[in-house]
Amino acid sequence: MPDIKWKLTVHVDGKSELQVSQIQRVEGFGKIEKELPARGEDSDEPTVTLIPVYPADVEDAPQRLEFLSISANRYSPDQLRYSLEAPESEDVETHPLDAPQCFVGGALSLFDTPPGILYFSNNMEQPVTVQLLVGRSAAPESDDVDGD
Repeated sequence: MPDIKWKLTVHVDGKSELQVSQIQRVEGFGKIEKELPARGEDSDEPTVTLIPVYPADVEDAPQRLEFLSISANRYSPDQLRYSLEAPESEDVETHPLDAPQCFVGGALSLFDTPPGILYFSNNMEQPVTVQLLVGRSAAPESDDVDGD
């Protein structure tokens, strides 16, 4: 089983420091990199790009999410956002991508439903490259002892 080793180091004006690290053992992982197109020249509407968090052949994938990190080559709290459902109406809750984000352990419960697809909205005049790192647990054991 692969290990995801992560570390967070925070320095505050050289006076205070916090270091946290952990190893997250997962059954499988994937790294996804996708370019989000820039907003069109003659448009005020953002481009929307969907990114599957798992390959289509991974059964019950969202329920097995153990680790999710989201990073980009540029950030914007207002112009770069993501959601768990297609942002077709103003009722859809969106989250700003204004810094790298990492969800592990209890932080995954911030999602009402584990994400299977993330929808990214880019309203910037330049493209953005987004990276996801996803770790998942093993598939649940089958109750079928005969293998049928």
